[in-house]
Amino acid sequence: MNNVDKDFLNFIKKIDMMEENEIFYNIKNTYLMLTESVRDSIEDFLNKFGYWGRLDYKNNNYEEIENKAHSLKEHLKDYMWLYQNLGDYKSKKLLYGILSNWYKYDFLTVKSCLSDPYLHYFNLDLIPNCNNEVLVDLGAYTGDSILDFIKTYGKESYKKFIVMK
Repeated sequence: MNNVDKDFLNFIKKIDMMEENEIFYNIKNTYLMLTESVRDSIEDFLNKFGYWGRLDYKNNNYEEIENKAHSLKEHLKDYMWLYQNLGDYKSKKLLYGILSNWYKYDFLTVKSCLSDPYLHYFNLDLIPNCNNEVLVDLGAYTGDSILDFIKTYGKESYKKFIVMK
């Protein structure tokens, strides 16, 4: 199992174990920890369109956060089904990024989806999983390929690395 799958499954398990009001309070508290300028920017954008409801922390209006919490709890199985039926890992990572952003204002995962989501040679659509692998790094410049392999597939995905200088 690769780290995109692990992150998504851990997220689903976490949400599944919580009540909707707990999800709401976690999202709200994370939102309130953002800087005022970031909150103002988010509110300006969301309130301009109003698709998810109003958000106005100065007036204690958290309708948008309530709607996200409800959607996460009510449609968790639908998000899982969608993830399992997406045909590529760029789409899977983007779905995780969106849901993670809803829950914890994780802007980095979404941003990483907008550019090339793969590190070095490790395209999850070509090689989705690695288990007990033996890797040979012929360049051994700085070890960055090995570190990217671990970031992509996890520490338990390899048996050993052989480094040739």
